Amino acid sequence: MKIYTKTGDKGYTSLLGKKRILKSDLQVIAYGSIDKINAYIGYIYSDKKLPILYKNEIHNIIKDLFNIGAELAIVQHDNTKIQLKNTIQYNRITYIESFIDKINKQLPKLKKFILPIGCELSCKCNLARVEIRETEQIIIALNKTYNNIRPEIIIYLNRLSDLFFTISRALNNLFHKNEIIW
Repeated sequence: MKIYTKTGDKGYTSLLGKKRILKSDLQVIAYGSIDKINAYIGYIYSDKKLPILYKNEIHNIIKDLFNIGAELAIVQHDNTKIQLKNTIQYNRITYIESFIDKINKQLPKLKKFILPIGCELSCKCNLARVEIRETEQIIIALNKTYNNIRPEIIIYLNRLSDLFFTISRALNNLFHKNEIIW
């Protein structure tokens, strides 16, 4: 398979289902933003200091995001019926909530806003967190246009940003020994 196809040279790309749309279409921006999140998270995953507990979960999140990207790349409002095997279900969201709770129990109570600074790994998590929030906003806008984004995707991204906030705090407490209060 060639890496370059030249089919996008005029600013169009193909969705799953073969429909061609502009690369600047909100749908393409949405699944491209998922790809960007995965790049940030892959950067976190590659850090040798990342504890195995988080590494294992982040590996699953990377797969989740690929599934979300595929779902967002399906033709919208068309007769094309593509069934994806691996879509985000609510049980994945509740799992992430329980993972957040597990980490949170080991952290000092959050009583004030904290600054997104500290150890390098924590800062990487904060970069991923803000990218997740931005992607969530894009997908909400896409849903406003098509009204067919499954709610689980939006909820998942919301929890995912909470998870990276929590992991960021845990890493700061592990490597930096404290959090910087605003």
